[in-house]
Amino acid sequence: MPSRKLPQTDRMRYEAMKNALKASDNVPVEDCALSRAIYDELKGMFSRFEQIFLSMEKLKNNKEYLPLQEKARLYITHYLQVMLMAVERGELPENTPEYYGIKSGSYRLPKLQSDKQLIEFGNALFENDAKRISEGGKYITNPGIAVVKVWFEKYLNAWENHQVQLKKYKNNKVFLEQMRSDADACIKSVWDEVENAYDHLRPALKRKAAAKYGVVYVESSREKAMRSAPATGSLFNKDDIPEEEPEIRSMQNNRSARKIQRKSCNAENQVSLSFVMEERN
Repeated sequence: MPSRKLPQTDRMRYEAMKNALKASDNVPVEDCALSRAIYDELKGMFSRFEQIFLSMEKLKNNKEYLPLQEKARLYITHYLQVMLMAVERGELPENTPEYYGIKSGSYRLPKLQSDKQLIEFGNALFENDAKRISEGGKYITNPGIAVVKVWFEKYLNAWENHQVQLKKYKNNKVFLEQMRSDADACIKSVWDEVENAYDHLRPALKRKAAAKYGVVYVESSREKAMRSAPATGSLFNKDDIPEEEPEIRSMQNNRSARKIQRKSCNAENQVSLSFVMEERN
C-alpha cells in the first residue's frame, strides 16, 4: 500500500500548505476535512511561510545587475583598447598606458572578471583619466570617457541594490530555516486529520480524497513492480523470457520425432497381430 511522504523542500512545503488551504476553501464548512483549529493553524503558518518563501524566490532570480555589469566591462575594455591603439599609431604619448595601470609597451588589459576588480578599476579609471587630461592629454573618443562613466554608474547602482537584496535574502533564509520544523509539524497535523476524515472509505478512495488536500503518497519499488506486472500473473513479459538455444530445440525435436515413430510402430504391430488372430480363428 502506498505510504505518505512529507515535503522535503521549501517549495514542496509551500505547495502542500497551499493545496490544503485551497481544498478547504472550495467546500462548505460541514464538508471540510479540517477542523477549525487545524485550519486556523494552517492559515497562519502558510501566511508567514509564503511571505518569506516568495520573497526569497524573487531575490534568488533577480539578476538585473548582470547585464549592466557586462556592459560596464565592455565599455571600459573598449576605452582601453582605443587608448592603446592610439599609442601604437603615435597619436598619444608612449607613457599614456601608465595612467591606467598598464606598463608602457604592454598591450595586456587588466582582469575585470569579478565585481571587486571591475569596481576598483572603474573608480580609478575616471580619476586617472581626469588627471591625464589636466596634464595636457588628448581626449579619447569612440567611446568617450563620459559614455563609459554613464554605463559604469548604472552598473554600480544596480550592484549596490543587489548587495542590499542579497543581505535581505540571507536574513530570510535564516528565518525560513527556523520555520521548517514548525511547518513540517503543521503539515503532518493537517494530513493526519484529512486521513482520519476519510478513514471510512476504501484505501484507494481514501488516498484519492486526501490527495485533494495535498497529501502525497508514494509506492515502494516492489509495489510498482507488482502493479506493472502482466495480467497473467507472471512477473515476466513474454519478450523478457530468453529464447532456447538452437541445439536444445534440435534435441527436443528429435525426441518428439522418435516418440511419434515408436507410436506408429506400436500401432502397426497391433494391426498385424489382429490379422494373425483372425486367420487362426
